[in-house]
Amino acid sequence: MNNLIDKDDLNARLYKDYINTYKEKLIISKLKFIQSHKTSGIVPYLLNLIELNQKSLSKVEKLLYSLPSSQLNSFYGLEVLSDLKKQKLIVKQLHSKAPLFKVKDLNANVVDLKTICDSNKLVLLVFWASWCGPCRNENKELLSMYSKYHNLGFEIIAISCDSKPEPWIGAVTEDGLENWRNVLENQMKYYNSKYTNNGQYLIEYLPTKILVNNKGTIIARYVGAENNEQLENAIRISIFN
Repeated sequence: MNNLIDKDDLNARLYKDYINTYKEKLIISKLKFIQSHKTSGIVPYLLNLIELNQKSLSKVEKLLYSLPSSQLNSFYGLEVLSDLKKQKLIVKQLHSKAPLFKVKDLNANVVDLKTICDSNKLVLLVFWASWCGPCRNENKELLSMYSKYHNLGFEIIAISCDSKPEPWIGAVTEDGLENWRNVLENQMKYYNSKYTNNGQYLIEYLPTKILVNNKGTIIARYVGAENNEQLENAIRISIFN
């Protein structure tokens, strides 16, 4: 049975590596195509399709600003420009202080980010929702990490972006998430339609996980549910080093 589990785990990791490699190659291919077809009117649209990350950010920005003003100011050109500005803010936020909040959790206990950071080595902010399939699917992995590292100074604050408490409470119970701190984002008095803490956390996609150290500094950010191996490696390194 253990061999079977190990084999399944290895296959899952290999699949994730394959997907990540494929994504990077696809971005490179798109950028090369755009570079050689810059006069085409479809270029702003193609740039808008590229996933922005730390590797692609400067390349996309350079290409965008090399376009004629008519393309730069087109609908998709302005969309890319807006995304670039937001991604730059996200990159800038890394290694900066996490925006603080104080709010009551599911059990009416006060969740004060500063206090929790002070009393732990690491705090993971998980932005999720009951209706988000990838969020629900990754909860099992997060529970495993919590079980392994909680007694070593690791805490999770799960921030639900549900608009109503009933589905949130149901999902917490169904997924067995009662052991960590559960907060409903629209109770934080910072709620808006972009699922952000008054725009400070710049959350657009769920799930998004933000790792904060005991000094209240953001040390890593993970968007999506395919990067939990990287997340666990970061947790392990931070706790044992």
